[in-house]
Amino acid sequence: DRFSTRAESGLSKLVMTDVEQARQKFRAAVDAKQIGEAKSIFSVLKGVLIDFESLPPMLIETPNAQYERMLAREVYEYAVLLSIHDSDKESFQKYVATLQPFYITNFSDVLPPSDKKCIVMGLHLLYLLVENRLSDFHCTVSILFVVYVLTCLETSQPEFFFPKFPTHPFQKLELLSEEELRHPALTFCTQLDRHLMVGCYDQVMAASVEPPVECYAFFLKFLLEAIRINIGDCAEVSYKSLTLHGAQDVLMFNSIEETKSFIRSNYEHWEISGDTINLHAQKVQKADEVPSQRLIASSLTYATELERIV
Repeated sequence: DRFSTRAESGLSKLVMTDVEQARQKFRAAVDAKQIGEAKSIFSVLKGVLIDFESLPPMLIETPNAQYERMLAREVYEYAVLLSIHDSDKESFQKYVATLQPFYITNFSDVLPPSDKKCIVMGLHLLYLLVENRLSDFHCTVSILFVVYVLTCLETSQPEFFFPKFPTHPFQKLELLSEEELRHPALTFCTQLDRHLMVGCYDQVMAASVEPPVECYAFFLKFLLEAIRINIGDCAEVSYKSLTLHGAQDVLMFNSIEETKSFIRSNYEHWEISGDTINLHAQKVQKADEVPSQRLIASSLTYATELERIV
């Protein structure tokens, strides 16, 4: 109840003090990776934010609009980090999407810069790479992707819902400035993409050892596993057998045990006998199977994605 109390001119001083304390506790809990406590505080803060008319989609200029928008932006940025600590991809996607209106140029110009923006967008780019959503990745990097569709076109005053935005239903807005694109948290992602495009998997592995942000490790482990599976599929077509040390080198592991664990998890049909791995012990060679329809469909999909990017 204390969080829902309002003064006519905006949040009362008492409520603002309580909210500020909750905000600081939430930040500290997320930084300390105290997931349970952070979730509890976040649920309280969400109850506060939902009453703010200054936030999207209303965007009403209340007396405390700037403070409320800064509070919401910071809370959702830390919610993104909390979802990473909690290994919750679904919540991660939701909170990144919630932050998009706070990052576009027409809105961010009235707020002080956020020191978490580049980290959040870097995590988003890594997520797109892991999910193989390359067209979305390149659209975001190229500052071409944020399209707003006004759902109130039937009304006579659509600007009531988006007073800060043009009333035209489709508007390209900047998500990242040129300066932000040079931030280490973002250049790391664009360099990974270049390495992946040319197949320099060893450079991806080397870069993943020291990411610019600690929380990048969550998505990097999925990316590295996908790379190793791709390498394993190629090795299966190229070789009939490999030595364990050869497989370790090809899959870029640091030890034989890591190599064996990966093979057991992803290639159960590979037979390990002593120091030798039989890659075709229980499976027909993929080279003998030519899925023409799937290849045609994939080629058409690639052509469509390239056309979107261009």
